[in-house]
Amino acid sequence: MTSEPDNGPLPKDWEEVSIGDITKLVYRYPTYYGITYVDEGVPEVRGELLLDNGEIESDRRKFRFITEETAKMFPKVRLEPGDIVMSVRGTMGKIGIVREQLRGAVITANLIRLSPQRAMILPDFFRLALLTPEFIQGLNGASPQTTIKTITAPALKDLTLAVPHALPEQQKIATVLGLVQRAIEQQERLIALTTELKKALLHKLFTEGLRGEPQKQTEIGPVPESWEVTRLDNFCVLQRGFDITKKAQVLGDVPVVSSGGIASYHNVAKVKGPGVVVGRKGTLGKVHYLDVDYWPHDTTLWVKDFKGHDPLFTSYFLRTLRFERYNSGASNPTLNRNTVHAELVAYPQKEEQEEIGRILRTVEDKTRVHERKLQTLTDLFRTLLHQLMTAQIRVHELDLDEILPQPTRKTLDKLSSNIEQAGQIAESSSQLVSDR
Repeated sequence: MTSEPDNGPLPKDWEEVSIGDITKLVYRYPTYYGITYVDEGVPEVRGELLLDNGEIESDRRKFRFITEETAKMFPKVRLEPGDIVMSVRGTMGKIGIVREQLRGAVITANLIRLSPQRAMILPDFFRLALLTPEFIQGLNGASPQTTIKTITAPALKDLTLAVPHALPEQQKIATVLGLVQRAIEQQERLIALTTELKKALLHKLFTEGLRGEPQKQTEIGPVPESWEVTRLDNFCVLQRGFDITKKAQVLGDVPVVSSGGIASYHNVAKVKGPGVVVGRKGTLGKVHYLDVDYWPHDTTLWVKDFKGHDPLFTSYFLRTLRFERYNSGASNPTLNRNTVHAELVAYPQKEEQEEIGRILRTVEDKTRVHERKLQTLTDLFRTLLHQLMTAQIRVHELDLDEILPQPTRKTLDKLSSNIEQAGQIAESSSQLVSDR
């Protein structure tokens, strides 16, 4: 049974081989049940520990453990470095390659162990081949059409992969694709760091202020001494958005902002930007900031009057009010502007508002840059995975500096230092806040 659609003839030095031919063991132990767990011992690999990139979770705190005595009862489910683990029931087809730190670990009953014949296929090439859409399509086709998708060991052995005869070519393909995967992982880590930085700054700036000044006690708790406490409608006035009739729905370049974000584009601006919009129905309390003119949809509240305050600061300020508290638990909860207007809030003078807004906007901009890079790299990986693993392009034909202009092979090595710098940014930003 083939797992690949027709992608044209393979080169002479490639071959369509079955998984049964390129593995020395394809094994599932269906009676692995009734296990007693211990605090420390032999790690147990479960389906939820298999990651999207074909690796296995490395955080030991997420594992369960069994005793060595119990593990010895199931010798064929004990893993060796280079083995592939695959989920074969439910969320079928998730895979993870076994690295050295999981030598001797065991797998649960809904997983299957594949041990490659290394004279025919390298483990990392095998891992990547099992991530291709072509293989997943074949896997789904080999599964009986039942409520819970399942693949058996015999059916899995019959599936085929396109494999180059030469192990050095397999290694080069795995190296190129691994390079892109590492770049993706670095961007994901940078996004996580900048997101955490923004969260920490948002909390610190809106509880302690920017200047590190003494606190005063108020009816809403301690706030910086120079901050003013008042009702929200004395700080800004919210107004319900506007519906758009079908007759008026003409495509244009004016964003129509619904509770969840920009829903469409219109040819008429209802409100001059910059503006701030809050989800009133649907995505309750989500805050959106716009630099341009816009149309606030009926599912939102928009800031009709900033009362002289900074719009960018106002957008961050409203995010701290936890509008989800007003969710009544009804099937269609709605944010009532009169209720929100009565909320007591504290805020700084405009100069400090503008500085806080700039700091938070800078962090957000960094996150967006990394998100764009992540999307570009993810698209590149999908394209290369398909083309390299079906021999549509050959690895020796690739110019990495051409297909990876940013980052290139040279700059990829610098991403690790970028992560360290992001941590330093978080530390220095926090120091900036406390110094002031």
